[in-house]
Amino acid sequence: MLLDVNDLVRKEKKEGMETIVFAYDELDYAMKFYAKCLEENIKPVIGQKVIIGGREVVLLCKDEEGYRILCRHSADAERSFTEEETSHFVFTTLEAANKDSKQIPYIFPEGYFTKENFFKRQIDNLPDVPFPAGIGSAAEYLTSLVDKGIRYRYGDPTPEVQLRIQQELNAIISNHLEKYFLLIWEMTAMCRKRGILYSTSCDDSNASMICYVLRITDVDPLKHNLYFEFFIDPSRDIYPKINLFVSKNIIQHLRNVYGADCVAYNIDKEEWEREEKVSEYRLGRNLIIAKKPICNYIPVYESPRGLAGWNDGYADVPCFNILTEDCWGKYSSVAHRTFHTISFTDRKTLSYVKKNRAKIYRGYWFTDKVKRRLRDFKLNSFANLVVVEAILNIYDDDLALELFVDIINRQKKGYEPLFDGSDEILGETYGKLLFKEQFIQIVQLVTGWNMEKSVLFLRNAARRKYDELKILMDEFMECAVKFGLSCDVAKELFATLQDSAVWLVSKAWCLGQAKYVWQDSYLKAHYPKALISKR
Repeated sequence: MLLDVNDLVRKEKKEGMETIVFAYDELDYAMKFYAKCLEENIKPVIGQKVIIGGREVVLLCKDEEGYRILCRHSADAERSFTEEETSHFVFTTLEAANKDSKQIPYIFPEGYFTKENFFKRQIDNLPDVPFPAGIGSAAEYLTSLVDKGIRYRYGDPTPEVQLRIQQELNAIISNHLEKYFLLIWEMTAMCRKRGILYSTSCDDSNASMICYVLRITDVDPLKHNLYFEFFIDPSRDIYPKINLFVSKNIIQHLRNVYGADCVAYNIDKEEWEREEKVSEYRLGRNLIIAKKPICNYIPVYESPRGLAGWNDGYADVPCFNILTEDCWGKYSSVAHRTFHTISFTDRKTLSYVKKNRAKIYRGYWFTDKVKRRLRDFKLNSFANLVVVEAILNIYDDDLALELFVDIINRQKKGYEPLFDGSDEILGETYGKLLFKEQFIQIVQLVTGWNMEKSVLFLRNAARRKYDELKILMDEFMECAVKFGLSCDVAKELFATLQDSAVWLVSKAWCLGQAKYVWQDSYLKAHYPKALISKR
């Protein structure tokens, strides 16, 4: 059931409704409906049409347990409830549902859907990764794995590495994210042990040194000037996202470790019922993993492919962004020993990327005009591939075309730096400001501001908060002049930063996607006889 809950609630709000009853055949979107009603100061009532004894009945939940009971029975064609379970419902008909709803209280407590509470419940409901003997907590286990990972990646770590690792660990532990990182680590460790290829996708996990030393990612954030605050913000109240590309074998492994009823595909039931037309790519886009059976949190349905449910974004169990298409399965037997040590200067891979750029980006959103410019772009290094990803992730066709033309001209004719010394930051993008990380580096270099203040400038500029920007501008100009810039250059630099902040993209995000393209191209270039599944 594809339901636009936002439009439904807004429509009823305009008509003056004070109470809305959710009484569909399925419970999909029920939690989202409840939360949206609260936002509009409308009393929500969750119910469901079910068949009992061959007769259609509407069950209205009296409390939270009533909703959980409906979820646990969601896979049953014919409902059967115990006497204790029936005490959590009002039994009614569709015609009388609005009248009977008056006796229904708010079934979830006040503050249930605040981000802080929502985040805590999702983290609490993650399964526990089994600890080795002698380990007493998730934090202790994660710390021990990180210590081993530092030696693997860096040998004897420098003070800079040690400081960065400790800052990230503090942020992870203070936000109670240990189980999340351990779960992702456990998946990737299993893949390495079994010779299964995997990769992180376009997300900010590449900015995390913890992910790097745990071998979840293969990008050194120090080498590429990435900020972990963009991924693990100590002040955030939602968990970070790590996207994985991995063989579908991972699903059976997770079921074996955490229980078959604790691992499910995340997919709308309407699509699930058309599963013969739905590719493995779509089904595996998200997985739901919990410490208790999934039906304790959301409605579920069963299929030969396994358990599935629909987390509409408000459920008490988190989704994992895991692409489980077997896109590299045929390569695993020949490439797994070298896959995670691929050089970003490999000539054979670079040659493949240059020759097949049109094929690689065939399915992207951009128009023919942008595609033609992509063919003119000098793609002679991995860094250039990251620049391509940056432009294509802006999602503005006119701007993407303008940037391609500008950078192609800069490649051919050269360019004037923004100011003396800026090429150390902008050289990889031919003097053009493309990444949020570059914005932060420039601001910190010119003003000496700390990370928090530099990010504030970026956010205010991106959101066009001109009153706040006017206050920051005076201080920026004063610091820039002390740095050695003239007033005119400082003013022009501030304007450039302010205007570009609206569309700047994350370098960590683009690095992840470029790395995936590079790895995929490496397999095709070095192992052309190995077959690859169609996407």
